[in-house]
Amino acid sequence: MKINLSFIITLFAVLAFLLSGCGATPLFPQTDSMGPEETVESFYRWYIGYPGNPLSDGAYRDSPYLSADLVQEAAETIASFEYGAYDPFLCAQDIPQSFTLDPATISGDRASVVVHYIWNAGTEYEATTDMTVELQRAGSEWRIDSIPCTAPALPSATEPATLAPPEQTVRLFYDWYLAASAYDEASQTRTGPLSTGAYRSSTHLTESFIQQVDQHLASPEQGSYDPFLCAQDVPESFTIGQATRSASTASLRVETSFEGHAFTVALRLVDDAWRIDGVTCEEAPLADVPVQAGQPAPVRDGWQIFHDTTYGYQISYPADWTTIELDITMPELSAPVVRIVQFMPQALADEMAARSGPPDPNAPALVAPFNVEVSVGSLEEYRRMYYETSIVEETEINGLPVIVEKDDPGDFQVIRYMIQHPTTPDLRITVVDYLNGFPARVAGNEDVAALVPQILSTFTFDQ
Repeated sequence: MKINLSFIITLFAVLAFLLSGCGATPLFPQTDSMGPEETVESFYRWYIGYPGNPLSDGAYRDSPYLSADLVQEAAETIASFEYGAYDPFLCAQDIPQSFTLDPATISGDRASVVVHYIWNAGTEYEATTDMTVELQRAGSEWRIDSIPCTAPALPSATEPATLAPPEQTVRLFYDWYLAASAYDEASQTRTGPLSTGAYRSSTHLTESFIQQVDQHLASPEQGSYDPFLCAQDVPESFTIGQATRSASTASLRVETSFEGHAFTVALRLVDDAWRIDGVTCEEAPLADVPVQAGQPAPVRDGWQIFHDTTYGYQISYPADWTTIELDITMPELSAPVVRIVQFMPQALADEMAARSGPPDPNAPALVAPFNVEVSVGSLEEYRRMYYETSIVEETEINGLPVIVEKDDPGDFQVIRYMIQHPTTPDLRITVVDYLNGFPARVAGNEDVAALVPQILSTFTFDQ
C-alpha cells in the first residue's frame, strides 16, 4: 500500500504560510501592563496547559514572560540532562494538576512570587509543594529571571523539617517512572528508565537496590517483568498507602490501575533522605494484559510487547526489533484500513533511515519483514483492499481462527494472515509477510525470516 506523504507536507506548508501572515493571532497576550503575579500566573497557565512538551518542542524560548538569561540557562540545563531529569521550570519530574500564588514581594526592580503546586488534587494523597520564582523589571515589563530548584521542606509531625516523608519519595519516583515509560502514541514504541539505564541516576533509589536491578537485568529472566512495577506493561496510574516506619526503615503498599495488582516498596534512611531500597511483588509479576480465552499467548523472555489499546490486541517481538507506524494521510483511499505498523530489526530501521536521495537501482531493497494492518469495515469493504487469492488455508493462533492467503504470481509470494475479532465483526487484523515468500529477500536473512512465525505465534486479542 502506498502512503502519499506529499499531501501532508503540502498541507503543513499552506498552514505555515497562513499562520505567518498579517492578522495572525499572537501566541501570548501583551505583557507591558502585567505585574509580577500576573506575569508568573500567565506563564504557568500557558506552560501547564501547553498541548505537548514545551521543553522538547523548545516553545519556552519564545515566551515573553522569561528573561533572555533564564531562557539560555534553561537551554544549558536541559542539554546537560540524562534521560528522565527534572523540569527546570517546575523543579519537578511531573506536571502538577494546578497551582496558586502568594502576593508578590517587590523591592525596586526585583520581585519574588511563591508558587504552590497542587498534586493529586481531590484525593487522600493530595499534597502541595512550594517554589519561589524571581523576577526582574525590564522597562515597563516584568520578566521571570530565576527559578531556584531547591525544593522546600515538606512538614511532618515526627520528622525534621528538612526530611520529606517516605510517601513523597515513592510518589516522586513513580510519577517520573510512569511518565518516562509510557508508550509513545505516534510510534507505539516503549523506552524508559529501565531500558535506557536512567534509573541508575535516580536520587530516590539506594545504591544496593540499583545493583539489585542491574543483576536482575543481567539474569536470563531479565525480560520477564519490570522489577520496579512487578509487571510487563506500564499502568496508567497508581496510589500509595500510608507508610509503616521505624527509625531508619519504612515500607508502604502501592496499588496500580491493573485490576488486583499491588506491590510493596521498602525504603531506607540514607544521608537524611528516604530512598527506595527494594520492591516486593505480592504475586507473580503480571503480564501485559489478560489474553483471549483459549490458548494463552506465549511470553518470551526479553521480548517487548506491542499493545494496541485502541483496537484491543497485542503481539510480542524481540528486544532488538522496533516498530514504525505509517501515516495514513488519505483515509478515504485507504479505507477500511485505519492503522499500519511495520515490524523490523532495529539495525534495518537504522539502515532505512540512513538512506537519502534518489533510490539506488543497484542497492538491495530494504523492506520491513511484516506489517500489522488494522481494518474496520464490512467484509465487502475488506475485499476491496485485500482481494481473494488463489491459495487459501486455515490455521489457529492461540485458539483464534486464522485465514492464510497467499498471492503467488510465480517467483514470489505475498503471505497474509487475516484474524477476525471474535466479538466485533467489522474488526480484522491482517499480518502481511513481505519476507518469507521472497527467496531473494530471505537469502542472507534466514534468522529474521525464522523469527516472523515466532512473533506471529504471540498474537492475541484482549478480553
